[in-house]
Amino acid sequence: MVIDRSTFVARLRKSVSEARAFAADVLLDELPAATQYDLWLIPDFPDGETPSYAPEFAAFWQRSKEGRLASATEDEFVDWLWHAGRAPEWIDLGVVDVGEVHAFIEARFSRTLASHFPGNAPFNVRAPYYPPGYDVPGGGRFCIRDVTCWGREVRKGGS
Repeated sequence: MVIDRSTFVARLRKSVSEARAFAADVLLDELPAATQYDLWLIPDFPDGETPSYAPEFAAFWQRSKEGRLASATEDEFVDWLWHAGRAPEWIDLGVVDVGEVHAFIEARFSRTLASHFPGNAPFNVRAPYYPPGYDVPGGGRFCIRDVTCWGREVRKGGS
């Protein structure tokens, strides 16, 4: 199904709501009502050094730090990822941090664009990063501010 910008935004909001509900079930942290987004373009590196991505993402890549852009608003999220009827083939959303004012949703997205999206695509909801050794399922609730994933320490506190 071809979707328009307003459908893209509605699907984003639905998916964010689901990601926040998922996180609320496993986190000890309270999730503030406000949301900001950490955007992460997942490029291909065909030669091992030069990133490859759709030309529409060139400005994003130049502004970002190695494909990552932190603390975007919903409007910025949509402006960066919606391109005249096209969006990334997939966008994975999950809570990665909780600050005093915002819950932070990480949005990892594909390097290629598509224009047909069935169901709730291109959005997929994923779990928050689990602590090392976490037993899924049954691991209990945890504080996301204590999580370190792949050697990357999640933002402490945040705004």
